[in-house]
Amino acid sequence: DIIAPFVEREAQILRNDGYLGNILALLIAYQSNAYPIRDVVRDNFKGTEIACFTRRPSQVFAGSQARTGVITGRKDADTDDAGIKTSRFIRFNENNREEVFRNISYESTEGLILGNKIDSGKDKSLPKIGDKTLRDILDKLKEHSDRVMRDCSSRQDETSHVVWRSRHPAYFINPCLENLYPDDDVPQDFDPLYFSTELERRTGFLLLQSSLFYMYWMVYENERDVNWKSIDTFPVPEEDQLREKEEKIQELSEKLWSEMSDRFKGGSREMIEQAGVVKPLADKADELFGSMFDLSEEEIKYVKEYDEQYRLNDVNQSQLVSADVDWDTEIESTEEDD
Repeated sequence: DIIAPFVEREAQILRNDGYLGNILALLIAYQSNAYPIRDVVRDNFKGTEIACFTRRPSQVFAGSQARTGVITGRKDADTDDAGIKTSRFIRFNENNREEVFRNISYESTEGLILGNKIDSGKDKSLPKIGDKTLRDILDKLKEHSDRVMRDCSSRQDETSHVVWRSRHPAYFINPCLENLYPDDDVPQDFDPLYFSTELERRTGFLLLQSSLFYMYWMVYENERDVNWKSIDTFPVPEEDQLREKEEKIQELSEKLWSEMSDRFKGGSREMIEQAGVVKPLADKADELFGSMFDLSEEEIKYVKEYDEQYRLNDVNQSQLVSADVDWDTEIESTEEDD
């Protein structure tokens, strides 16, 4: 937590055109109360890049569980390259470490800072992007942020349309349509989210288990905590769009929850055993809602494959649950109609 005074002091003592280069805690990017030091960086440095590293499956520094950032920039340089560029949230293992480190790419975060919505309100998180495709997807989510999860849900006990979530997931968010814990054994980090209608409840469940939300969470959060800022700000399709697909939302949510509940084993962090085997069903949610957010087929494919090699590392392909609903033709016809 001492990164702020270090960066601030460096901004004071560097000459114009002098270079900043630090290894630091990555909380500078995703922690809400770190916005003042992000402002210091924006105000004092140009051409700033931040390489963003997770701590799973391997760490930058062996034995250190801190999420690591590497920041470089130039003091008051005369350049058009303003703002902050970031890498994606980089996962690696010991086998591909060198290749990953040598091929880090960066993308501008301008217009995609997370506030009450994307690019709206107080700076709560700097996105970890890294490439144009991910930036384009975030831009489309921003364009569809007129209605977000906060608008159709509440943390108060107001309805019977409840989705439960764990605050500390791993490679899958694993929301639950029911609380399967015994009354006296509910973990402290297992929280209810109340929706206005049953259709919105099932939509929320599917969205939270989708790779699109997982990617959004990795972009704006810390790989450990599902905070309300990422849930509340996530876009939700308009009600008329959902009603057009109500039957499919019902069908898919029932099948996904059936498979997930069969694998429920309690605990907190890994409460759904081998959650990766149900990813083909979550992929169908990405196809269904991706088209509502105007994502292209290539962008939906990108979303489904985001971190896939790590999320499915322990899953044998023969174990994957079959998703026996084919919506490819429908997605194509929707794009043609548009």
